[in-house]
Amino acid sequence: MSKNFIILLLFLACSFLILIYIENKKVFNTFINKHKNIFIGIVLIVFIFGFSKEVGLFKDEISKEKIGFDDYTVINKELEFYNKKIQENYSDNYLNPYIPEGFHYVEGEPLTGYVIEDTVGNQYVWVPCSNNELDDVPKLAKKDFYDKEPIIAMCCYDEDYEEFVNSALKYGGYYVSRFELAKSDEKVVSKKDMPVIKDVSRRNAEEIVNNLYKENKDIKCQLLTGYAYDTMRSWIEMSNVVKANSIDCEAQEEILSGRVEYNHIYDIYDSVLEITDENFFEYVVARGYTYTKEKYDVSENLSRITLKNIDDNQDIPQNTIAIRTMIYKVGE
Repeated sequence: MSKNFIILLLFLACSFLILIYIENKKVFNTFINKHKNIFIGIVLIVFIFGFSKEVGLFKDEISKEKIGFDDYTVINKELEFYNKKIQENYSDNYLNPYIPEGFHYVEGEPLTGYVIEDTVGNQYVWVPCSNNELDDVPKLAKKDFYDKEPIIAMCCYDEDYEEFVNSALKYGGYYVSRFELAKSDEKVVSKKDMPVIKDVSRRNAEEIVNNLYKENKDIKCQLLTGYAYDTMRSWIEMSNVVKANSIDCEAQEEILSGRVEYNHIYDIYDSVLEITDENFFEYVVARGYTYTKEKYDVSENLSRITLKNIDDNQDIPQNTIAIRTMIYKVGE
């Protein structure tokens, strides 16, 4: 039922009542008193239906859906861009990972985990992707993995998505840090058996990641977008039966990187949440598998939660927010 149709019905109903009133005021009053409950019901139905459409309780196609906040247009803008780009033709560059300047090959194959390393030993893994779902290569996309998620993927909009989507589709993939980022001698590293950086706000995470490789004009380094995180998980789960291992994050002062590995990527299914470059309107988003048993249990099958705001993590348990970064090719 469209807005115009509802307006037409209301206009006709009002016109009908006005005509009765003009013809006979007594008949009008009798009619209203006799049918007032019906009129009240009609008004309530129209109000509830209109409100429900506005907040998205009755859903159209996802690209046209209204979420119920003033800035839902931001989501539609992102979806329109993505839907246009995903229809274009791309080559099979996912089989030929580029190696950025200042990095060298370490081990692995493009479809099962191609690992590169910078000059000081920080490691990254190639995540292949395409604009179509293939047997061993995922489609670049946000994805809902479970029915019990508190937030659907397309309600989370990315801050910096256009440049990344363009690059990932053009070059057939992107790199993610092999480990959750950690600290070693006051330096940020992607290495095994290092204390994971945790309890960071989104603002802190952005500052940490944006300072990595900022002199390298060949690549851009940033927090994973929703597209990057979900595509990485889709790729891992194409060829692995994953198992999430719950850990009591609050009971551990230090969590070391490099525990469980899939496709040469560690710490996805047995660690703390990872903050992403996404918003859920006034909230920011974190993703992951394993949370403190008291509040976020693996059995709940959650893969997204919202955080209070960009700077404040007080609404979540301690020791549960970490960082993973991605690098992708820019220019040309």
